Amino acid sequence: MDKENASENVFVQLSLAFRNDSYTLESRINQAERERNLTEENTEKELEHFKASITSSASLWHHCEHRETYQKLLEDIAVLHRLAARLSSRAEMVGAVRQEKRMSKATEVMMQYVENLKRTYEKDHAELMEFKKLANQNSSRSCGPSEDGVPRTARSMSLSLGKNMPRRRVSVAVVPKFNILNLPGQSPSSSPIPSLPALSESPNGKGNPPVTSALPALLENGKTNGDLDCEASASVLTPSCLEGISQETKARMEEEAYKKGYQEGLKKTKELQDLKEEEEQKTESPEEAEEAEETEEEEKEQRSRAKVKEVGLKP
Repeated sequence: MDKENASENVFVQLSLAFRNDSYTLESRINQAERERNLTEENTEKELEHFKASITSSASLWHHCEHRETYQKLLEDIAVLHRLAARLSSRAEMVGAVRQEKRMSKATEVMMQYVENLKRTYEKDHAELMEFKKLANQNSSRSCGPSEDGVPRTARSMSLSLGKNMPRRRVSVAVVPKFNILNLPGQSPSSSPIPSLPALSESPNGKGNPPVTSALPALLENGKTNGDLDCEASASVLTPSCLEGISQETKARMEEEAYKKGYQEGLKKTKELQDLKEEEEQKTESPEEAEEAEETEEEEKEQRSRAKVKEVGLKP
């Protein structure tokens, strides 16, 4: 982290330096070229003056040795001219290489900073894709259908409504159904209420016992309905009976309770929607409600007047 911060600081400094240099780059190039040209011109002038002074003293070189020295000096002056031109070009090359060396360090810092940015981008991109994948999985789980084919939103609503409903105790009408299943430890003839028929399955999955056939058996010996419920539940639902209930019966009872809660939840949501629509209609048309009240009052007044007229016409 410290290296990343240091590289970032150096990158900021270099970017500012390059930006400032770009403003004065043209003027500095022109100034450097002008100085180079002046230097070359000065060297050429000096060499020309030196050559002119030597040629002006040619009358003094009488001996052969002096003549050879004179020719040698002229040749050296020509070589100096060529070397001066090469020197300026070589100086430009050396300056360019030095500038390249300085720029290489700056480019290394910039490349390091770019690599750091690339790593952070790849890391953030990977985290973003992972979060998107998790969000898609959660949305598919929440919106997709469950194993029983019912959407999870409706299922959760029905389960919440079923939890809020009060528990129902076992009634006498459930006893014949258990006896029909031939539970172990109890025979159909040993039932305390043999005349009760089995539960009839309604289309919506609810058990509706026939009331007309069960009333005579329930009202025997002057016993009330609640007493029979208590006795039947105490005599029939023994621990052996509860242990003998098969898994199919439990699954059927759970399915019936779930369907009942789901249907009640749908009914309640429908009632809430109807109430909202009625409230919206009331809020949308307050003038119509006032007109209806006025018409009702006028009808009442007309009826009262008609009654008064009828009373006045009677002898």
